[in-house]
Amino acid sequence: MSEKRTIPNIDQLAKLTNSLELAKETEQQAKKLCELAEKFALKYKNCLTEIEKN
Repeated sequence: MSEKRTIPNIDQLAKLTNSLELAKETEQQAKKLCELAEKFALKYKNCLTEIEKN
């Protein structure tokens, strides 16, 4: 039997493209969130260090 190959239609390609763009945007937002979390953790650590000094 010959294998059937389906060609995605334009709507499917548009949905996939949109999903990919959303995934990239989500990844960028996640990276920014991680950076903010790291900055917060550093400030929190510095604050605790100051409290311990006093």
